Amino acid sequence: MKDNGKKKSDLFLIYPCNHRRWPLLPNSVLALMDPLMKAGFSPKIVDTAVEDYRSFDYREAICIGISALTDQSILQGIEVARYIKNRYPKIPIVWGGHHPTVLPEQTIRSPVADIVCRNEGELTFPELVERMADHQLIDDVPGITWKDCHGKVFHNPDRDLIEMDSVSLYPYHLLDLKKYPVIHERFPYQSSRGCPCRCRFCSFDVLKRWRAKSHSKMVDEIGWVMETFHPQDIEMADDNFFVSKKRVRDFCEGVVNKGLSFRWSANCRFDYFSEYEDDFIELLKESGCYLLCFGGESGSDRILDYLDKKLNRQQILESVGKAKRHHLQIQISFMCGFPDETQEDILATLSLLDEIRRIYPSVEINGFFIYTPYPGSALFDEVQKFGFRPQKSLEEWGRFDPNLDHSTRTTPWILKKERTFLETISAMVRFEFLLKKYQEMSNLQKRAWFFNSVFIVKLFDLFNLFFKTSYKVRWKRRWFNFPLEWKTWTFMRDRFLGRV
Repeated sequence: MKDNGKKKSDLFLIYPCNHRRWPLLPNSVLALMDPLMKAGFSPKIVDTAVEDYRSFDYREAICIGISALTDQSILQGIEVARYIKNRYPKIPIVWGGHHPTVLPEQTIRSPVADIVCRNEGELTFPELVERMADHQLIDDVPGITWKDCHGKVFHNPDRDLIEMDSVSLYPYHLLDLKKYPVIHERFPYQSSRGCPCRCRFCSFDVLKRWRAKSHSKMVDEIGWVMETFHPQDIEMADDNFFVSKKRVRDFCEGVVNKGLSFRWSANCRFDYFSEYEDDFIELLKESGCYLLCFGGESGSDRILDYLDKKLNRQQILESVGKAKRHHLQIQISFMCGFPDETQEDILATLSLLDEIRRIYPSVEINGFFIYTPYPGSALFDEVQKFGFRPQKSLEEWGRFDPNLDHSTRTTPWILKKERTFLETISAMVRFEFLLKKYQEMSNLQKRAWFFNSVFIVKLFDLFNLFFKTSYKVRWKRRWFNFPLEWKTWTFMRDRFLGRV
């Protein structure tokens, strides 16, 4: 857009998804800043976790963009949208992000939504804003859902997904980085988008086509990040970093040949890793890889087949043994509570956890999570046959809390006694993982979680001793009944730490 001095150029990108005590970088809106500025606009990020959205003057804004995940952050986004609507009713509200993408029809029906930007926004949103700044029609802008003044909804055709080598590093300098101390510990870097796999519980089907940055671009960009921010680690924020083994090998060789020194972690799959040769794993380590994260999901081959994981129990165990031989840290998450899952399936998963710990005691078990049906997944429609009733509006999804609604909304097929059994195991496994992560935290991060109080940090350390003892006794005996202490721990976790 060429600025003729008369058109508005201001717009605001609202990020309601952060944690107030330890905020992460608002990457979903940060990704839009450079394309918008190149188009001649003056965008401003409003991260509701670190600043008061009411302190900004929106009256000259072309529009307001709100990013949304399928979680309670939707409520914060709605709060901001209502604030804008009440004071500046003519300013359009544009919702984007994963949740509006998978449920555009439902989202646009909300009185605080005028337009939905589906899928990726780097191309769609600047074109949309330019049309609005020029007071032009938007009926042929690809990738949006919108409604007219009579409430009639229109779904424009999808826009092609972007190729990753066209995506530049985000303009981090536009943030007040003092508000994001996380960047000095673990810096997120996205080298690819999408995933070719079709796990039936995954809600990211809309962006399944895998696209990646070239290995040379990765090396150059990560080198700049290390030189600029000096983080302890680089986190590859990819759904599936290892889709192309050749790209990963070229990247690792590029890091080694260039003499770069940094630690990095990424998501991987057990079916990939079980086939990796020793020299490839050693190359990963030489380039700085210190942690790989896996989804094991279940110890039952029957459940793994049901989830279409393309994985079996033996591949998990082979991978764990291989990681131990190479002294490579791994982190594994598991799930439970699927329709038709039996007690034998659950016990198979618990026995797998024991076998994993026997083979490699330092493995991190990230969690034993109770399944929640999220829109966009293949299972989402199927589980409605078992009594699941999805939320009916954007506002209802904002109020949706799977931790509180399991008994009535998310998994109605699980009986009360079985639910107590699963919730106890889930709490215990999560406690063990969070305790280890807590022990690895810097003193700065510990104080940030506990209101900058050294006293509360010390008190929390004593608090954990009791639960460590309970964990050992209960797990050894497989005794998960009458879990009063673990209900207490879950309440304390949710009340004081947030949903972690």
